[in-house]
Amino acid sequence: MRRGARAVPGKQVKQGLALVLAWLMVQPSPLRAAAGAPSAPAGVLGSLSSYGRVQVGETAAPAETTLFAGDLVSTLAGRAVAQYQGGARVVMGPNSAAQFSAREVQLQRGQMNFLASAENAAVFLASTLRLEPMPGSSASVSLHEGKARVGVTKG
Repeated sequence: MRRGARAVPGKQVKQGLALVLAWLMVQPSPLRAAAGAPSAPAGVLGSLSSYGRVQVGETAAPAETTLFAGDLVSTLAGRAVAQYQGGARVVMGPNSAAQFSAREVQLQRGQMNFLASAENAAVFLASTLRLEPMPGSSASVSLHEGKARVGVTKG
């Protein structure tokens, strides 16, 4: 520094910041890129479309929402369509209730239609009835007063 010249604090700050940024740029990052396609958060089964008065648990369901493992869907005065990420589709009729998980759909009351589309499709349960559908098969299941009825439409 010359005699009589003053240090410029702003310039020193900029130089220090530049050094810190340069150091950060050459350091290895602790973050890693995910391999493959992004996956859904744990517990996400697919989507739920609601038509009319439908509840998930005790909450009114919006027209479109995410379906999670453990969700209890009740169609009060409406219908609901659950679309699994794996391709299976479940259509619930009015005044029905079903609990959803990755491996099972448990009809608790009312009526549902399903279309199985994958090798590892969910198992469909109603009372003591257990359906393990083949890929591409579809059926209608109803449960009233503890009695289950099945109508196979394909498969």
